[in-house]
Amino acid sequence: MFLTVYVVISLLIGLYQGARRGLVLQLLMIVGYGVSFYFAKEYFEKLAQWTQMIIPFPSATENTQLTFYSASQTLGIDEAFYKAISFMGIFILGVIVTRILAYWLREVRFLPILAKSNEVLGAIFGLLSNYIGVFLTLNILSLLPMDSIQQQFVDSQLAYFIVSRTPILSDVLTKWWF
Repeated sequence: MFLTVYVVISLLIGLYQGARRGLVLQLLMIVGYGVSFYFAKEYFEKLAQWTQMIIPFPSATENTQLTFYSASQTLGIDEAFYKAISFMGIFILGVIVTRILAYWLREVRFLPILAKSNEVLGAIFGLLSNYIGVFLTLNILSLLPMDSIQQQFVDSQLAYFIVSRTPILSDVLTKWWF
């Protein structure tokens, strides 16, 4: 239930922010997010070695039931977690830089380019960018071997669907982590 509320609110915020920003500014932000994604993909494994020394991981036991991962994957879940955290850290740093640059370019949203379409298309791209953020967050949560978190995925069909059925990203991230 909690994850469903989180997903719905995050996606609604994405719609609202995208509509306010407009198409051009939202596209600039998505390009920045894409660059951030690229750098995160290139450097997350190197950073994961350092992350292991800083962030503790709740260890999995024989009784741990992970909703999305097999028993063999559970053995390496700590490495997958550190890779995912490293990826997310680099990605968030890139998002912060992108938002600073977008703040400097915020006047672009007032250009009379597409009138009403500007808001609608901006909202669609805002929803898309927040969806990817929600997907990454849920994907990291799915790696935690805690019954309370795993139960949230069982209880929330929406969160379960996002983690397991997001086209391309679901398979790609599983390959990267494991």
